[in-house]
Amino acid sequence: MYKKLLIVLLIAEALNLGGWLLQYRLADEPFMEIDSHRYWSLATGMQRYGRFTDDAGSDEFAVWHTPGYPLFLLALRKAGISTPAGVAAVQHVLLLLAVALTYATGRILLNPRAALVAAALQAVHLASPAYGNIVLTEALFVPIMMAGIVCLYRYKQTEHWRWWICAFLCIAASMFVRPIALFLAGPIALVMLMPRPGSMPMRRRAVSAVLLIVVLAAPAVAWAARNYRATGIFSFCAVSAQYQAMWNAAGVLQVTEGYSLEQAQQAIESRVHAKQLGLQRYRELNQVGWQIVREHPKAWLISHVKGVLRVMGGASVWCDLLGGKRPIGQISADPWGTLSDWKYSLPLALEWLGLAITWILAPIGLVKAIRRGHHWEAISLVLLAGYLLAVAGGPAACGRYRIVFWPLVAVLAGAAWLPGRTGCSAGESAETVGDG
Repeated sequence: MYKKLLIVLLIAEALNLGGWLLQYRLADEPFMEIDSHRYWSLATGMQRYGRFTDDAGSDEFAVWHTPGYPLFLLALRKAGISTPAGVAAVQHVLLLLAVALTYATGRILLNPRAALVAAALQAVHLASPAYGNIVLTEALFVPIMMAGIVCLYRYKQTEHWRWWICAFLCIAASMFVRPIALFLAGPIALVMLMPRPGSMPMRRRAVSAVLLIVVLAAPAVAWAARNYRATGIFSFCAVSAQYQAMWNAAGVLQVTEGYSLEQAQQAIESRVHAKQLGLQRYRELNQVGWQIVREHPKAWLISHVKGVLRVMGGASVWCDLLGGKRPIGQISADPWGTLSDWKYSLPLALEWLGLAITWILAPIGLVKAIRRGHHWEAISLVLLAGYLLAVAGGPAACGRYRIVFWPLVAVLAGAAWLPGRTGCSAGESAETVGDG
């Protein structure tokens, strides 16, 4: 089975190299997007000033981000890798690690065959090498988060506290890479509460779940306090206010007023008097954003659901690069208008084919896993993937956001390859659970 996994990893790396070459040859600014410059600036600021700030020494700019990915870039610079092309190449290791951890999750929860299918589906998910070859957070976030989830499942099966500690460390680290992991403690705590055959008593499960929430809250509160001391903004990541106003509230105005996204954002900006990053702008963005969403909850829901659908089937930058349209994002933002030209429709069709196969297999795998006796395992995968999908919605949603939960969907899809009979064989149990 490990030889087959090696073949899957080789296929994944072939796609990674293909994505790297496409960026190098076809992109206007290879390996970089708008967000990339912000992370690059923060890494430069930490290198230059010895604290979390941007290249101009602005703490007000830094507080709108988290330090995990800039620290990763800084570590690479210390190791002599100081170009976006070099960072993208190093991220291939992280992309391969995500495939391996997808396999590990499937092997722990299901069986080796289902795990191999899951790893293969993760390997050919084109959005991962597409965005993994850009200086963006996903390549780092996914393996850290998946390592935490692997440790969580090992803790569920072995009840050894070292796995609990490892899960805490990984999930805590992932929060500082992408703030969407901030509330992942809730779904993870629910997974800990789930009973399984031979599991620990409910009281002990409850203690471990509550304790995880408490200890994950500690570094988040500490970082918010650090931001308060630096800028007066008590927030783990102040970009939440920007997102609430310029994306969530803007999406509401798109539904209620018929605005384009740009028009909606301009309308909101006109209601915000503070134009410079800082405490006052943070407060005004929060106030305006939440006011609009509270006044139009149905419009917010419509906007959010549309975003979720874009995440589920959105195109990636492969289509932009292969289709020859620049700047990046023209096809991936609005793929429907390009289907008449084969240069755009062919890469789009290839990506959608892979998505369709996985999305069809996932519910089949869910049903089969439950029938096979993997009840809590299947429900936990749905719970974790569902949370990450739900928070990805809204007007900013695109295929890039799918990367963070795709390994979990792939494991569900891999469950479609479980044997049809009920019960777990001794061979499978010995392979997947072990002695901890």
